[in-house]
Amino acid sequence: MSVLFYHIRCCFKNKMTRKALRTVTLFVFMCCTYSVYKLPSLYWSLKSSQHQSVIVKENSVMKDRLEVDHRQVNDISKSQNNDIRIENNFEHNLNVSTANSINTVNGSRATNEGNKTDNGTNIEYDKLLKEIDNGIEADIKYNTLEEDITIGEFVFENEDIEFNINDIDNFRKKSEKLFETFPNHQNSTKYLIYFCEGKCGGLADRLKGITMVYMMSLLTQRRFAISMDTPCEIEHFLQPNLLDWSFPDRESLAGKTVQIIDCFERHDAYEIDLQRYDPDPISMLKAEVVLMKANQDWTRIFRKLSVSPKRFPQLYQYHSSELLRTIYIGLFKPSSELSHSVNEFFKQKVGDKKLACLHARMGEALYQRYTYREIMIPLQFLKRFDNRDDFKIMIATDTENVKTIANHMYKNFVDTSGPILHIDYMRNGSMAQDLKCAGFMRSVVDHVVLQRCDKLVLTGSGFGVTAASIRHTSRGLYVYMRGEAVMPTRRELVRETFQWRCLSPSFDSKFYSNICDS
Repeated sequence: MSVLFYHIRCCFKNKMTRKALRTVTLFVFMCCTYSVYKLPSLYWSLKSSQHQSVIVKENSVMKDRLEVDHRQVNDISKSQNNDIRIENNFEHNLNVSTANSINTVNGSRATNEGNKTDNGTNIEYDKLLKEIDNGIEADIKYNTLEEDITIGEFVFENEDIEFNINDIDNFRKKSEKLFETFPNHQNSTKYLIYFCEGKCGGLADRLKGITMVYMMSLLTQRRFAISMDTPCEIEHFLQPNLLDWSFPDRESLAGKTVQIIDCFERHDAYEIDLQRYDPDPISMLKAEVVLMKANQDWTRIFRKLSVSPKRFPQLYQYHSSELLRTIYIGLFKPSSELSHSVNEFFKQKVGDKKLACLHARMGEALYQRYTYREIMIPLQFLKRFDNRDDFKIMIATDTENVKTIANHMYKNFVDTSGPILHIDYMRNGSMAQDLKCAGFMRSVVDHVVLQRCDKLVLTGSGFGVTAASIRHTSRGLYVYMRGEAVMPTRRELVRETFQWRCLSPSFDSKFYSNICDS
């Protein structure tokens, strides 16, 4: 050790060595200083380029729907490739699903191969059918507080107005009056357009995206419009009501600059920046015409912006479910074809009875949300209403197998008509256009029917959650806590608390178990 210190001391006595050390030290110091100064700007330049999902076209001429820059098309194509296995599996079993949808009411046993997985899903399904036919009921737990003498169990109901289908028009008018108090910028020469091309999500994702873009149009003081023709034109089912959101004609857009913002694939980055830096949303929209893809509920994020209290004060006066309901009713009225389908369902199949419903989202073969054993819990819950003379039972689901189980379980089972198709898995063009529109129509009919159910049980899906939000009361509204129990909830809670915590798959439910149990 002493020898080492001796050599170090000798080095420092040498003038050349000391000079070299000073030079190296100065160089390291300058590098560090430059890094501290330069790296933040380098980081934000890279972040800015990352957010350049936007392409501005100067003096572009509109061709059909607005042309998307080839880089944006590549981004969309990449996102579509992520779902190719699901789409292939879905297309392979389309004919089976369509045939089963016709035979379900007659009690036929569907054998939808789309739900066949390596863990023996079909074996479980067949075993359940045998148990049901033999009168063996699945075990079920209830969250119970108030005794129901008719069946000897305890049932809790929210203290809210009783659902009455005859009151729908009155409550719709109240929502329309509220919508008319919202700011209106439809005279603006700048546009913010909800844009659906390629992958847009299912019906619930699209409704959430439309609501989010509409709110953004109020905060950015732009004219709002909708462009959605995948898998077919939205106007076939939902038409403008109090606000004309029709896609503008070519003459209105000729010569305007165009920008595309993808909040569908990059919503996390935009959410973080909005919450961290509190920008004026107007600064995000550079072009005269902005096309925005979205599928998220940004109500809580918009409430944190400093410009929101002045530009959209109603954002703080109503909960997110009420805002969704008001915007949905203000923007949309059913087409004549949709109205006819819904009215015929209630007239021919429900009549003067009440309706108890379940939305059972089972998932795809590659992403199974529930097993058949698990979904038996909410199915068994509805038996209490099937045993009464004043109720019909309706199940909205993404698989024929669940409808077949329901047809075996309930004596008062009713069903809508049409093929069961997920509207986001019909993009590759191999399916007939009329079949795509028929699948889209059934999805919208099921959604409207769920809005009008006297009793509604939700599973982990935005489809049922958005329908519950549009419903005008919390009375008769329940959630299925995965693998545990059916319990009541409220419209005010279902979107912000339950959907991605208590209704989520088991790996998330474990993480949020304390929230769900409280």
